[in-house]
Amino acid sequence: MTLEILLTIGGIFHLAFLLFHLMFWKLFKWNSQLEKLHPINKGAMQAMNIILIAIFAIFAAISLGFQQELLNTDLGFFLIASIAAVWLLRSIIQIPLFTLKAIASKVFFITTLIGASIYTYIALALYKLI
Repeated sequence: MTLEILLTIGGIFHLAFLLFHLMFWKLFKWNSQLEKLHPINKGAMQAMNIILIAIFAIFAAISLGFQQELLNTDLGFFLIASIAAVWLLRSIIQIPLFTLKAIASKVFFITTLIGASIYTYIALALYKLI
């Protein structure tokens, strides 16, 4: 599998997370559930989700539209390694924040590890470690 194909898979991965986060209001019944929070916490939850949607859009756009730049420049390597680090961090915080007791939590942990693995593999390949 080429690194371009992996970047395409990574871009699609981010588009899927973008769509998932767009559905948060309905999936988690935020219209009623967020009313239970202090207004600052309610606003913070929604603001963070909107920012994540933008980040996923950016990650998807650069993964799908700037593959040669990602694979052939120092900045591209930095961005790939940074995306890998974001997903690795998200995997790590899954455990204390959500535990791994529920099946959905385990599935989400594995899914975030997949994101980390895609970009870690690309970074290692670019750094000639694999």
